Amino acid sequence: MKEEAIKKFDKNYNVLYYLVKDRKIKEKTFRELLVETSSEEQISQIENNVHLLNILIPEIALFNIKAENLEIKDNEIPVAVKKENGTYLYLNGKMEMIVPKGEIPDFHVLVVRENNRVDPTSISYNKIINIAASQVPNLEK
Repeated sequence: MKEEAIKKFDKNYNVLYYLVKDRKIKEKTFRELLVETSSEEQISQIENNVHLLNILIPEIALFNIKAENLEIKDNEIPVAVKKENGTYLYLNGKMEMIVPKGEIPDFHVLVVRENNRVDPTSISYNKIINIAASQVPNLEK
């Protein structure tokens, strides 16, 4: 994830899920690891409904937080979900903390959301077998 984010394909530390889901991490693919922590049904549902699923490692300059200094062995990097009253931080599927609206965390988080910078018409995606074409997506101007 870190290695892919550092490429900054869209000038941010974004990683498009469909480009990395079949990459091996030790003996298993990234997708297989996600299925282990959730379910085949949940992952398939996400893949079918969020074609531009994106993982962002936010850069927080104030605290010198960026993908380059992410400690990949850290098992406690929360997933951030922005809500109306703040940002909810999840670890292992459980909401652990709320960062109040207007405050900024001073640690790494992962933001999982739909990418809004990639032109979805540039992606050839086969919903039946959940395999994205190996083309590089075009960025919106």
